[in-house]
Amino acid sequence: MIIFLGLLFLVGSIFYQKIDFSSADLGRHLSNGRLVWENPSLLFKNFYSYTEPDSPFVNHHWLYGVIVYGVYTLGGFKVLSLFNILLALLTFSLAFSISSRRAGFYLSALVSLPFILILSERVEVRPEMFSYLFFFLVWYLLEFWPKPKQLLWLLPLIFLFWINIHIYFFLGFVLVGVFAIMRSRNKTDWLFWLKVGGLSGLACFINPNTYRSVLYPLNIFNNYGYEIAENKSIFFLEKLFTNPNILLFKILVVVLVVSWLIRIYQKKRVPLFDLFWSIFVSVLSVLAIRNFPLFALVGFIIVATNLATLKVYWFKWKESFYFLFSLLLIISFSIFIIHDGWAKNNFIRKPFGLGLSAKSSGSAEFFLANNLVGPIFNNYDVGSALIFWLYPKEKVFVDNRPEAYSYQFFADIYRPMQLEEDKWQEYSEKYNFNIIYFSYTDSTPWASSFLAKRLSDSDWPLIYLDERFAIMIKNTDDNQILIDKFKIDQGNLEPAILSLANQADFTTKLHLSSLATLANLPNISEQVLLAVLADRPSDGRVLSALAYLYASSADQQTRALSLDYFTQAVKSGQNLPGIYNSLGLTYWSLGNYFEAKATWQRTLQIDRQNETALDYLKQLEELQTQNKLFFY
Repeated sequence: MIIFLGLLFLVGSIFYQKIDFSSADLGRHLSNGRLVWENPSLLFKNFYSYTEPDSPFVNHHWLYGVIVYGVYTLGGFKVLSLFNILLALLTFSLAFSISSRRAGFYLSALVSLPFILILSERVEVRPEMFSYLFFFLVWYLLEFWPKPKQLLWLLPLIFLFWINIHIYFFLGFVLVGVFAIMRSRNKTDWLFWLKVGGLSGLACFINPNTYRSVLYPLNIFNNYGYEIAENKSIFFLEKLFTNPNILLFKILVVVLVVSWLIRIYQKKRVPLFDLFWSIFVSVLSVLAIRNFPLFALVGFIIVATNLATLKVYWFKWKESFYFLFSLLLIISFSIFIIHDGWAKNNFIRKPFGLGLSAKSSGSAEFFLANNLVGPIFNNYDVGSALIFWLYPKEKVFVDNRPEAYSYQFFADIYRPMQLEEDKWQEYSEKYNFNIIYFSYTDSTPWASSFLAKRLSDSDWPLIYLDERFAIMIKNTDDNQILIDKFKIDQGNLEPAILSLANQADFTTKLHLSSLATLANLPNISEQVLLAVLADRPSDGRVLSALAYLYASSADQQTRALSLDYFTQAVKSGQNLPGIYNSLGLTYWSLGNYFEAKATWQRTLQIDRQNETALDYLKQLEELQTQNKLFFY
């Protein structure tokens, strides 16, 4: 019991992170739960947007909204955090129970520890937590096959809830289908699975969108006009930023493969059910980082099962040794996680605690208290939060459901209007924007370009700024009173950013530094970063941020200073194509063409198809051919 509680403490510590409402889907889910009974049209179309309100939308997670809204009414966001932690603990307990039945308690406990760390990739309050819970509940029931079969008649009820809560219900059918194919031995078995599977399939048609929800896993990406990080492959993401979970995933895939070699060597046979799921969850996680938790929980079960074949060679130590060894490792992992949360923010990226991160709703309170009115232009990240805060007073321009908007909306309107000034003017007039409500934590190229332009645009004065959001208002006679009262101009933007940075967490300080750079306040950006660097002298994220800042300077000496910071960032683990491309460009601007060429070639060693490095090297080669460039 002590060991098991220690494991639960470790899992709970990973999920004990405050909710970042600025970019999560939670706001929309809560609104769904509040409004679905009086506005059922939200089940079938893009209900919350004024840009494409009639765009068809299969609301495949509506019941999750009902559940979390019910929990929210009991005690707000803190109770929601506790509820999410409870789901995580129940899910882990089911997975651990399966592993213990197969491999024994202590082996399961030891093997689970490194896999638990990968759960840190997805800790938000999301409907997928129910998918993981249902997945391992179904697997747990299957483990009792063939007796008692009566438990498996619960499957139709599970699928009835699952399809109305989250799109990953199809994983349950894959789980049951693979199990039935590989474990059925006679006609009686096949008839049983046809009955249970058929009833489960029929149960899935009991949803507001009937067959559309059943087929939705096959169609959801057909009209996906906006790429999001959680759906990208690890090979794509590891070239953009460092993520320790990706490295840990690669290591554990190797561990999984080695465990299979051991099992095959010991038993001379391959259990196809386990082999299928080893390959399936590994491929899913390679293709989309959002599947890391599924890999973690399935992976530790199978690795423990495989390593259990070595038990005959283990020394017959007393159970007290296993207890003390397991307890020591659990304490070590827990200290590592807690220290990371307070000091490093590699695995634990949000502040520890329950409920919302500090002052998450301050911007909405400002909006409502001052009777601001739309139409609102908002960016993708903040859409769900605005739905929760402002509907029905205001509808949103966009929210974080790519499948709810047409592909053309993102390709022809949303991105171009942030990148191209003429497009912004065109759509600003078309939609008659009165407010810009923007989450400046959005690091996409179009968001950065847009914010840089608007922060220097007298037609859109800034009237509100906090740790996540910026609010601007159109410079009209009707808005003049608000502008005179709240305008944050270049003069008072500097102290505003510094004041926010003084009380902000690590990640927010980096975002505020980026905001200062976009506002053409490089000295403020430098001041914030140097203060962070004093506390974290070897943090590659801070070093690279300073390197980029200095490299963008018009002063040659300042650009030369960036070389050292780029080098330190690389040594600290920021071994990224973008770092090398910028380092090479800095060398080029300083006239060191030999080092520039070598640095861009280093980029291609990491990413052979990197278009930026290839283009730079092509230009360099052309200049050499024309005798316009000489190396000394």
